Amino acid sequence: MWLIGGLSLKLNSKNFRYFINMDLCEEASELAHNVIFSIILIAVVIISMTAIFLEMWIMFKTTNRILIHQNIRILIIVHQLWLIIHCSARIFAHTYTLMAYWKTRINQCDYMMFPWECFIMRTPITLTLFLNAASIPSIVIERTIATYFSSRYEKFGKNIAVILIIAQ
Repeated sequence: MWLIGGLSLKLNSKNFRYFINMDLCEEASELAHNVIFSIILIAVVIISMTAIFLEMWIMFKTTNRILIHQNIRILIIVHQLWLIIHCSARIFAHTYTLMAYWKTRINQCDYMMFPWECFIMRTPITLTLFLNAASIPSIVIERTIATYFSSRYEKFGKNIAVILIIAQ
């Protein structure tokens, strides 16, 4: 018998049987009906929507209006894109959760989500969080290379940015 995220899994000779811990069902129902939790999720969705528009505005402002090398421009755009994708994934995940919790259910266990649902919702958020964090050292490395090779750096082209993006 295995315990997987609140599900007790017994292996039969013919198939799998799921036994759900009723305490977890009750907790899921309480969470679904918690007003403060719903307000927090709505606030995160609104903040993420606002952040997407701000990130696009910042991306266009920093990349089009100031004079910077094409490598740093590419790396800044990639950094901003990771943030935009991260916010979009948050909007999707939290809206999905809110919609699932706002439905009236007879059985408390129906408020629990399947592991694959959680995986699909959380993977893009986690992945873009790490990719966004990895893009910052890429910018630092590019600026270090630009400073070290300052006399010849203008002739390097886009290769350094592409290599650093792949290294992320």
